[in-house]
Amino acid sequence: MKKLILILLLSTLTTTFAKVDLGVMTGLQITDASYEPNDPVSRTIYGIPLFGLYSKFSITDELSFQFSPSYTAKKFEATNFLSIELTSGYIDIPLLLSYEFDLGMAKPYVFVGPNIGIITNPKSTTYFFGKNEEDIDNDVEDLEFAIKGGLGLELEFESFTIFGQAFYSHGMNDLYTPPSGITFPEDVYLRSFGAQAGISFPFGE
Repeated sequence: MKKLILILLLSTLTTTFAKVDLGVMTGLQITDASYEPNDPVSRTIYGIPLFGLYSKFSITDELSFQFSPSYTAKKFEATNFLSIELTSGYIDIPLLLSYEFDLGMAKPYVFVGPNIGIITNPKSTTYFFGKNEEDIDNDVEDLEFAIKGGLGLELEFESFTIFGQAFYSHGMNDLYTPPSGITFPEDVYLRSFGAQAGISFPFGE
């Protein structure tokens, strides 16, 4: 069902805008967490690959709409009396406005917009008198709402474009509700940053 919705959305967008670029991308994403009201004594963060689609729909010569869903995983550890490791799959759905500067072949650009993250298969591993693993679907929200922004550079050739971009995503909603008797972590907000690169092909004018 999710794949069908994505296909229908892309189909609608490609018929709405005169110039469309479609492609693929890969990259690396690093995710940290903001713990409230107290930060942990120590933390470990990981860089994890991401893979996705890339699409850009021109509104004017400078302004575009970028829709580039991707899949990655998120993993981080925190220690505060006990050590806890949280992992999950993560489907990233950014809805971004992009403004580019025409320097000929090279086109630097900036982008910003809302981001929806679909969290899948969250798990918790604690290390306290041994290793304890459990599914925490009931304790973790299904969706993360964030603001995403960054900058990038396109190199435009006659029949294709290669691009690279760096981004930062600031999570807006608390994702974790601790079970009864657990006091850490209490509120968890994600902070992600990373880099993407890929290739796209023009369609339309």
